[in-house]
Amino acid sequence: KSTGKLEDGTIFDRFGFDVDGGFQFILGEEQVITGLDIAAATMAKGEVSLLTIKPQYGYGENEFRGNLATVPFHSTLIFEIEMIDFIKGKEPWTMNLQERLQAIEALKECGNSLFKTQKFERALKKYTKVLQSANRPLP
Repeated sequence: KSTGKLEDGTIFDRFGFDVDGGFQFILGEEQVITGLDIAAATMAKGEVSLLTIKPQYGYGENEFRGNLATVPFHSTLIFEIEMIDFIKGKEPWTMNLQERLQAIEALKECGNSLFKTQKFERALKKYTKVLQSANRPLP
């Protein structure tokens, strides 16, 4: 669950309160702002955190239209987030051949989608993971 506010207390977004189990995202996939990604990686199940996120880890030089209000560019953000649960993905070296082939195909397709939308750096990261997974010996 997450509530995002501006420094003046204006709530611009709320996620996960209407949905059982909150909202989901994958760490490191740029599905949320960098500040939330970094914080979530360090949280335990059930933990509630109050975060102050500087512009370079938030929306930076971009204006953002939240569900409830607009975030002006260069805004410091205040988030209260609750880590309801998380699932740790399998590491490539623990996967059998079939699991690894499925993971490689998913990474490749994601990389292709990113490439088509000209998100080249993110696509390169996916393709690099494909090569790393393919070159790793099976357990």
